[in-house]
Amino acid sequence: LYIVLLQERRHRELRKWSRWKIFGLRLSLSAPVRLLLPLFHTMKPIYKKLLSKGIPMHQVCEVGVYMPETSNVIDFIQQGIRTTLVEADADVVTKIRAAFPQPSVTIHSVAVWDTDGELQFSRAASSTFATELPDSPALTNDKYVKKEENTFTVPCTRFSNLDDGTIDLLSID
Repeated sequence: LYIVLLQERRHRELRKWSRWKIFGLRLSLSAPVRLLLPLFHTMKPIYKKLLSKGIPMHQVCEVGVYMPETSNVIDFIQQGIRTTLVEADADVVTKIRAAFPQPSVTIHSVAVWDTDGELQFSRAASSTFATELPDSPALTNDKYVKKEENTFTVPCTRFSNLDDGTIDLLSID
């Protein structure tokens, strides 16, 4: 089985690979590369790494998705791999549901915490975090100051309530 690619500058990284496996299938790239694999150059590093190693994934999970187009597991979703997405921000969950209607994708609108119940969250641009935490990347790196108008209450649960023991890859933001 040969995959032929568009020979463009953005595909230079692909030309250095001559053989690789996708889920146990050995594939060869032919040169000169001409047809297309349109999304390869946009694949997330974790997907490329697992793909190049031939490591099969049956279920992946991402906690803290933010926007659908920035998901760390978007490549697995596009391949139909069973996916669990966890996002606490209900506004973002609406966008995630619209972007990933596939039956292989399960979406949980909760925060992962050490208890079940409710939790105060703060929103700082693309970052959300538990308000009660004394430190977060938004507070430390971005010098964000917590504001009441940017806090909201979310349901929270323990990760063990979401994982049935079959997750092969876990991405946590």
